[in-house]
Amino acid sequence: MDKATANTSIKNLNTEANTLSPSSLISLYEIDVTDLAIKELLIKNSKFIKIKKARKVRKIIICSGKIYFDLIEAREKNKVDDVIFVRIEELYPFPVKSLTKVIKPYISNSQFFWCQEEPKNMGAWSSVRDYIQWTLDNLGVKKQLDYIGRKAAASPATGYANRHTKQQKEILDKVLK
Repeated sequence: MDKATANTSIKNLNTEANTLSPSSLISLYEIDVTDLAIKELLIKNSKFIKIKKARKVRKIIICSGKIYFDLIEAREKNKVDDVIFVRIEELYPFPVKSLTKVIKPYISNSQFFWCQEEPKNMGAWSSVRDYIQWTLDNLGVKKQLDYIGRKAAASPATGYANRHTKQQKEILDKVLK
């Protein structure tokens, strides 16, 4: 990381567990940057179902934000055991080393997807896709990163609760199928 961007960080702080204020994160950077990098990527197996061994996992879903919790809930409800979710909390600087470490065991048989609930032309997709694809390329993965989410739109919201619920269900169904 160069000196010009060393103090710049973009985070998606969206859980009750995020009790640190952005200013208190500065002290964490000074303590141990590598430890923070590992913590910024959360890979969750399951509380209720046993996830298959790495070679039998068919999808790796990389995401950020609230969609992660919807994905976990849907996977538990549908008892899907061959899909792994990787949640990136810090989008900039992008955690390439941490992502590499987390996804490396799954590269042989898995497809990789970015999932977001925002429309394709909004959210983090446009800023993370090149970083994730570069990571996959450097791991020797011959597959393209794909997108699961809403189509590009002029507005971040559908305007109707029923339409939003329907689109959210479509996203979850596509992730789990």
